[in-house]
Amino acid sequence: MIHHKNLELNIYVVKTQRNPKYALLAIDAYKQLALTEKSWFYTQDCWKRAIQLSILYDNKNSDSRLQLITTKILTALDTTTITDKYFAQHLADLLLIPTPSKSTLSSEQRMKVANKLETMAYLFAEKDDLRLAENYFNLAKTWFEKSNNTEKQTEMTIKVAEIRIKQAEYASQQQNYRFANTHYEKAIQTYTSLPRKRRPENIEEQIKELHQKMHLTGQQIIENMPTIRIAIDLTQAIDYTLESIKDKPLWEALNIFLNPYSAPAQMTQLGQPEIKNDLGFFTTLFFPSVQYYAEDGRMIAKPTATQHETMEGYKSYLNSFVHTHIMPAHEVLLQEQCLELNGFIYLAQESSLVPIERTLLVGKALFMGYDGDFATAIHLLAPQLEHIVRYHLKEAGEKTTTIDKNGIEDEIGLSALMNKPKITEILNADLVFEINALFCDSLGFNLRNNVAHGLLDDKTADSAASIYAWWFLFKLICSPFWNSQRQL
Repeated sequence: MIHHKNLELNIYVVKTQRNPKYALLAIDAYKQLALTEKSWFYTQDCWKRAIQLSILYDNKNSDSRLQLITTKILTALDTTTITDKYFAQHLADLLLIPTPSKSTLSSEQRMKVANKLETMAYLFAEKDDLRLAENYFNLAKTWFEKSNNTEKQTEMTIKVAEIRIKQAEYASQQQNYRFANTHYEKAIQTYTSLPRKRRPENIEEQIKELHQKMHLTGQQIIENMPTIRIAIDLTQAIDYTLESIKDKPLWEALNIFLNPYSAPAQMTQLGQPEIKNDLGFFTTLFFPSVQYYAEDGRMIAKPTATQHETMEGYKSYLNSFVHTHIMPAHEVLLQEQCLELNGFIYLAQESSLVPIERTLLVGKALFMGYDGDFATAIHLLAPQLEHIVRYHLKEAGEKTTTIDKNGIEDEIGLSALMNKPKITEILNADLVFEINALFCDSLGFNLRNNVAHGLLDDKTADSAASIYAWWFLFKLICSPFWNSQRQL
């Protein structure tokens, strides 16, 4: 039952054969409803249903119910003003409901709708109601496209971009740099959506300037990010590490260092599903994606809330593990054990993971990290890890190259290698996750890319991520060696 002022409709659904008569009666009842901004909240579903039923049962004649409904919508649209806010947009959307007949609206009527929406857009722009101006310019663009008016479609696209730039500039003035950054990005996307032959001459220069502004607001986002400090007492964990490794023989100390009890059993489950069950819905609802920024202000990723939670769980584990295990244990090893370069080269030679022609490089890299030069170690180890993965994929019969149109064959990078089907044959799920998180994923630490492109500065090269990556590869390379020793 639908109530609207003096109108009461009783609609019954009966499981029987469809009878067009009842559909037509429903249409006639629906189209008696008022079509105004005030009534729209209560009647919008009725009007949508009236159109859908008319398309199915009464779309043949010039005086059909669909034509009458269309005429009523067009009349209502023509009388809307900016005080009606979104109402003209709702009416235009009604007319966009797909129909099997292209003759529902004439070309003249489609142009009339487009012109009305354009007029509304300019009026909202004059009032500095930028959100509504953007909506109406976008919708006008759609209708000019339906009218096959390419020139006006291009004009509306440019207006959308200009409105987004205004929104970005206003946000910058209010020091809302994240909002500004987003709208500069949207403006760039809008300009670049135009085919090159339809772009005005000055557009390319504007796009270049927008990239600069986007980069600047990205830097301002980084500078204005609040620092959250949480005091955590790590004393007990550190003391446990120290007690477990002190005064131990070399091989036992190394085994404790590389195979501590505290590492999580499954790295792939660091997203803390019990927390996601409680908060995931609201996180996804209000924050469907999170923006990640590099140190220089570049936006590098837009993960979903779940992806964000998983990676933040991994980062939390990594930082804790570095400070409670790797660093204190490493300090004890330096004080009590005498490990030289030849020892690390020997470990690399004995590891079935390391190709024979790379043992010297890998051994030197491991020694550099042990000696405290983590920056040098990560710059050596990151490309060697890529080669190790590539080598073993080739051994497993996986193709690791691409061929361009000229027949030139190139090796693919680590990120692409980690997506190869046979990667799970040579590495388990936890190792795949960690390698991606440490070396490939922009949500993680992306060390391979940062090393390759010279993006690690003095600070980040000696960060917890670099220290952990050295320890992780030390452990990975030594694993075959430990396994062989256990079998003796």
